[in-house]
Amino acid sequence: MWAKSLFSRRFSQRMTEAGRTGRRDTWGVYMWGWRAALPAGFPIGLGTYRPILGKRIERLYLLDFVRGWAALSVVVWHYQHFFYTAPSTLTPNFDRASQPFYALLWPFYEQGGRAVQIFFVLSGFVFFFHYAQAIRVRAVDARTFFILRFSRLYPLHFATLALVAVGQIASRFIDGQSIVYPCNTTPYLALNVFFVMHWLPANMICWSFNAPSWSVSVEVFLYAVFFFVALSLPRSWRGQLLTTAVVVATGVAVYALRGFHLVGEPVFCFFGGGLACLIWERSRAWPLCLAGGALGVLAITVLYLYFVGISEIAIGAALYPAAALLLAALQVLRPKLSRRATVLGDISYSVYLLHFPIQLGLLLLNKANLTHLDFSAPQVWFFFFSLLLCLSLITYKYFELPLQSGLRKQLLGTHLSRLNTAFGDAAPLSLQKQKRS
Repeated sequence: MWAKSLFSRRFSQRMTEAGRTGRRDTWGVYMWGWRAALPAGFPIGLGTYRPILGKRIERLYLLDFVRGWAALSVVVWHYQHFFYTAPSTLTPNFDRASQPFYALLWPFYEQGGRAVQIFFVLSGFVFFFHYAQAIRVRAVDARTFFILRFSRLYPLHFATLALVAVGQIASRFIDGQSIVYPCNTTPYLALNVFFVMHWLPANMICWSFNAPSWSVSVEVFLYAVFFFVALSLPRSWRGQLLTTAVVVATGVAVYALRGFHLVGEPVFCFFGGGLACLIWERSRAWPLCLAGGALGVLAITVLYLYFVGISEIAIGAALYPAAALLLAALQVLRPKLSRRATVLGDISYSVYLLHFPIQLGLLLLNKANLTHLDFSAPQVWFFFFSLLLCLSLITYKYFELPLQSGLRKQLLGTHLSRLNTAFGDAAPLSLQKQKRS
């Protein structure tokens, strides 16, 4: 009887606390079951128990840093834009090795475009970490989720789209040609305005306006898929793992069978990151084991890529998710690691969307004979990247954050404060910033 009484009191206390604060257990599942009544370390099944953890990790600084690094990798890859002589046409006999600091940066000049896969994987990891369980228990509905993402992505997208549209009109006025990207027409402008420029069949896609934003268009599609997957996630961790693995397998199958491109590589990358997050959430009480397992997957994948050849599936569904899992495990071991470098993650969206408008502006100055910049010169390379980073910092602080805050206060109102209370310390970074502002 005494054991039953003790269990009942503990159950009542913990259920009351969970209902009041929305606190989640250590693997991200809301405390609405009998397991909430058990003490940490109490066995709840064969080989499983509630792990004993320290302070909750509020932000994955290492993943933020990698996101910034990936954005800069794409910018280095796109440095070749300065050597286009016409839309989609590089200078004859263009040699990548002629670009500044090639000996040091050759992996980025040659393969920097692959960093886009990193964006998808990191987004999957972070969205599962912050939103999956909140959506599953209906703490975040479709309208709220849409507003949170719209306020984060759309203002800068629209601003850079307008800048590039004006720049391309100026270019056509000078010599009748667009710069770098060819399809700067009204139908493609409409697709860009509605963020669906990369939702077309592959044979209908044409690079237009601020073309690097194609990956953000894909992410918008992934957010929609993620929301419906999160709604359908079962309560048990194993069920969630299986559901996510099925989505990853679906993406792999579609890609292998050359099906619709949106449901292929982006899906297995994004949900591969989500799969890594579920494993991390469940097992982060044992970060050394997690790090060892992630290193093992990384080693096997690298050997496969070396001996068998480059495989987009191996990179997007194994290599990058394992790397994200390794970094998250290291974050558990050193919670403040890379904290001072988070500014790179903060400005990554600005870096990504601003780099082509800046390139367009510099190329326009050369085209109008107002300047004669030699883009193969190291000092011009430094000037471009310094300008990009400075403008990105300014844009993030004085454009992105104020508009994001204003839109959320206007569209969500008092619901925003309720979201902050429900999420607590585990609130998505975007909500934490609202809380501090």
